[in-house]
Amino acid sequence: MSHPGAGPTGIGPAARPPGRYGERRTSRVLVACLVVVATALVGWLVWAALAAATPDTRSSLISFRVLDDRRVQVQFEVIAESSSAVACTLQARDAAGEVVGVTRVAVPPGGQDRRQVEAVVGTRSRAANATIAGCLLGADD
Repeated sequence: MSHPGAGPTGIGPAARPPGRYGERRTSRVLVACLVVVATALVGWLVWAALAAATPDTRSSLISFRVLDDRRVQVQFEVIAESSSAVACTLQARDAAGEVVGVTRVAVPPGGQDRRQVEAVVGTRSRAANATIAGCLLGADD
């Protein structure tokens, strides 16, 4: 005697037709597309992270000297391809840490990748220190 819902042999449940009873079947094509998209996304993230981790230019502050209440002399080093122009933004700060002067310095291409530069930052009041806010390739001025 077979039971209701039993398979053709009378043993175990009958196989349900696909798409019935609210069941969903995941298409192999959909899964393959998701895998391709996820792989491309991970690849792009790795590429972007590596590009950000190896900047095209680096800079370091060598020294600064407060000349008077309105000027700070800054000596710094830029490392970039010798054929590349670089633009660096220098900041002067007062004793409270407020920015009192900013200047942009164009560093022309040079004979070497490592170039030392000296610049004067004008200030609105006496500075206590100076920093390099950042440098970017491609300065045209």
